[in-house]
Amino acid sequence: MNKTRKFLVMIFLAILSISFFTAVVNFENVAAQTAYTISVRGTNYYVSDAPTTAYPTANAAFSHAAKIVSPGEKIYVDEGRYIASGSPIQMQNMTDIEIFFHPKAILTIPDNFNQAVFRLWYSHNVTINGITVDGNRFRQEGSLFAAIYNINGIVIGDSSFCTVINANITNVRGYGFQTGNNYPTLGNNGIRDSIITFCDWNGMCINWGGPYSHDDFAINNIVAAFSDVGITSLGSGAIITDNYIYDGNGTRGSEPPPAAYARYGIAIEAQYKDKIGGNIIVNNTIENMAGDWCGAGMAIGTTFYVENNEVVSGVNKNYIANNIIRNCTTGISTYFTNGDVIVNNTIENWRTEAGAAGIWLNQQSHNEIIIDNILITNIDRQGGWANGIQIDTESNYNTIVNNTIIIPVNAKRDGIYLASSSHSFIANNTISSYRGIYAAKGSDYNRFKTNNFIDCTIDAVDDKDNKNNLWIGPSTLTPTVLFYDGFESGNANAWTGSFGSGITYSTSTKHNGTYSAHIPSSDRFIWELVNPVDELYTSAYLYIDNLPPEGKVSHLMFIGTGSNHYASNTLAELTVKTSGGVSILCLTYAYAGGSGLTRLIETNQAVSAHTWFKITLYYGQNSVAKLWYNDDLIIESGSTYEWLKPKGLWLQAYTTGSCYYDDCTIYVTTGLKINTINSEINTSILAVNNPTIYASINPQGLYTLQNTNKQTITATTNDNYIVVLNVDGTNITLTNNPYEINIDMTSDHIIYTIQTIQTNLQPDQPKPPPPPTKNILFSDGFESGDASKWTGTRGTITYNTNIAYNSTYSAYISVADTFIYKLINPRDEVYASAYLYIDKLPAEGQISNLLFIGQGSAAYANNELAMLTLKTTGGVTTLCLRYAYANGGLTQLIDTEQTITAKTWFKITLSYERNSTQGAKMWYNDKLIAVSGPTNEWLQPSGLWLQAYITGSCNYDDCEIYTINQEYSTEINNNTSTEDPPTAHASTAPRGTHNRRARSNR
Repeated sequence: MNKTRKFLVMIFLAILSISFFTAVVNFENVAAQTAYTISVRGTNYYVSDAPTTAYPTANAAFSHAAKIVSPGEKIYVDEGRYIASGSPIQMQNMTDIEIFFHPKAILTIPDNFNQAVFRLWYSHNVTINGITVDGNRFRQEGSLFAAIYNINGIVIGDSSFCTVINANITNVRGYGFQTGNNYPTLGNNGIRDSIITFCDWNGMCINWGGPYSHDDFAINNIVAAFSDVGITSLGSGAIITDNYIYDGNGTRGSEPPPAAYARYGIAIEAQYKDKIGGNIIVNNTIENMAGDWCGAGMAIGTTFYVENNEVVSGVNKNYIANNIIRNCTTGISTYFTNGDVIVNNTIENWRTEAGAAGIWLNQQSHNEIIIDNILITNIDRQGGWANGIQIDTESNYNTIVNNTIIIPVNAKRDGIYLASSSHSFIANNTISSYRGIYAAKGSDYNRFKTNNFIDCTIDAVDDKDNKNNLWIGPSTLTPTVLFYDGFESGNANAWTGSFGSGITYSTSTKHNGTYSAHIPSSDRFIWELVNPVDELYTSAYLYIDNLPPEGKVSHLMFIGTGSNHYASNTLAELTVKTSGGVSILCLTYAYAGGSGLTRLIETNQAVSAHTWFKITLYYGQNSVAKLWYNDDLIIESGSTYEWLKPKGLWLQAYTTGSCYYDDCTIYVTTGLKINTINSEINTSILAVNNPTIYASINPQGLYTLQNTNKQTITATTNDNYIVVLNVDGTNITLTNNPYEINIDMTSDHIIYTIQTIQTNLQPDQPKPPPPPTKNILFSDGFESGDASKWTGTRGTITYNTNIAYNSTYSAYISVADTFIYKLINPRDEVYASAYLYIDKLPAEGQISNLLFIGQGSAAYANNELAMLTLKTTGGVTTLCLRYAYANGGLTQLIDTEQTITAKTWFKITLSYERNSTQGAKMWYNDKLIAVSGPTNEWLQPSGLWLQAYITGSCNYDDCEIYTINQEYSTEINNNTSTEDPPTAHASTAPRGTHNRRARSNR
């Protein structure tokens, strides 16, 4: 909101306050005023003090209007002051109604009334337009702390799709506006385009009351001069967008307790455990939430629960984006939250009091993703906390990437502060502050990569007692190596192949180790293939023995596609061109939209014969090609060819020239996993004045680290593993047995990492992130009234219209040895889900097998791989998972604690992956309840079977067979929970619920 708009709003509020004050002064004379009217279908219903009036109170008139109005009609409320009498003015049981208020119609309450002004109850699709509410807050008793909860302006309860628009709500002792419900099929209520001011509690509280409050909204409102919170949501799925919230004052008159109150612009609070999450908070402007302790633009998760002496978070996975927060004690604060996404917010001028920060991850806020935010403050007073991003004790596995943080150096605050916080990924942030990043004691296993420190007095501090933090500088790559060879075997056996005579392996001319490869002349190749990827890096050290003559070109190494020594397509190539007696490097690449696959770019980099230099080539499909010389980027191409993926490295000497090659690497920086033995990389930062090594010994005991000024690393290798040492960005392969290297500590610090890499293994092929929808192989809800979409049936099956989970039909199987089955092509991993309604549970001591993933080609599966089983013991029926286990028979039963009852729908999801350590899983209503041990290595799932076997009968509906592409490994450790099956955002709401798509059309 610009300054002009804010000024006009303040003028309007001032005039409004004067008119309300005048009305309150004349409050005792209201009974003598002329009658007020409510109209339905042109008939007026009068409100006055005359004893002959049919509706002597506002309550009676509004209630009567609600009773007689029909769907699709309108109610008009004429000007006047409508006073609640005895109870709140209430309207209920209306559907598809619009209520229009005259601009001079005011709803209010008497002195010491201590109840809400107006309530809408048990209604659907009602719009209230232009209502004005005066809460008469100065004349409310409010002697009890709890009484404030009842003295509200407008309340919408146990209703759906009801909206208040163009409202003016002021002077309310409790909440200005409130919504909530107790039923899972209700919700989607809210307020928009309204003004709420001078409330003694919250401006508005949506999703309040009951365990199923969800999907309510607050859109494009002005909320100001409240005591506690501008907008609160205590449920799930709220939309809070485009609101202007300012001047939370933190006072509540004489209401105890006397301490200052929260002053949060927006708060997401947990009223019921595991019922809060998925709120969308975008495009809001929040200003002036400040105080000595509290005062946050947003507070996410202010409530938590304790189970078995452990804190359980009540708030999860909120989306907070594109908000502007100014002049608040803290910009965004989280408490006991999990998985929130905080992206593209601008936070300005947070305070320097205790408890202040730009973004503050408080106690046990895990898996928070904080990306692309801008945090700038010009407050340079020393004292308080006031760090840019603060990660508090036990807030772990967070991702802090691409944020800009600017704090005056004089404030002596930290850009990012970790207080005993571990396992976070902090990368690519730009920071200007006194200390860029400070990792306090107990901040372990964090990764700090390529952060950019500008004019910081101290760039970064890592407490000396911390464990295994990894610090990578701005110019250092951390590649995932797909292939490495320095020809130390004295041949090219590690490569996919070599071609042509005359290739030798030199011991006299080498970059590192004992050998290099020498390619003497044209049409000779050494090549290595990897799985095709979207982008690929290759690097090698080159020693040119014979430069090309004048006017000639030598082609020395390239990235390409193909399956043998002749690449099918050259994608990015290093060439050397001699012109005017000078040999320069050139880049040739496959360009976008071209008919050919070569386009040459000359560089200014001259090279000489008989000296080693490093070349790095990069090619990105439908992206760019790049060339580095000794790790300096010297050229970047235009757009590359859109269809071809790079899959290998070729070394060659072509037409003219000869060359030595050494220490060749193929790698990616994202997208692939490396086959490593140890899960943690051992890392240490060694300061010259404190040579103690803080890295742990490798779990396999392969290293001995000596604590001396000249650090000695001794590594013992064997035939199965190689050891790679990285010192300040340079990889050294330790190949001798044993191998010793001395690190001379001559610089300010030395960063080294040690990896143990299993040899003779191809890297995993990259898998894309999960798609926005499931990869559906088969889906049917029996809406054809039969099983015609299935492969086949066996026995007598009926299709119910009286018991269906969704739409018209379900399938009913009641007799033993009866099946419905669907076959698919065999594959390594399959998911299957269905909704079940058990009509008859197994008798005591008996088992029913009702649904399974199997392998076979007919009604009788050859092998049952993952099966839902019901088991009744002691009168209680529980779910069990039966699966095909490794190297054994085809049944292994896992009991669960999940009990079920007859005659209620529930959802079951099964998954089976062959030859996996935990290959079978089962979910109940999307909650993971059973995980298997290793599964059979030979059998691939090829279908879904529905059955009622031995005892029991069951209805089935909405069956699916699908696959999910697992997300590939990245450097961001989100510590993702496996509590939910990978349904990829598909709605599983029961029939009758409303999804968010409907709400977006308001």
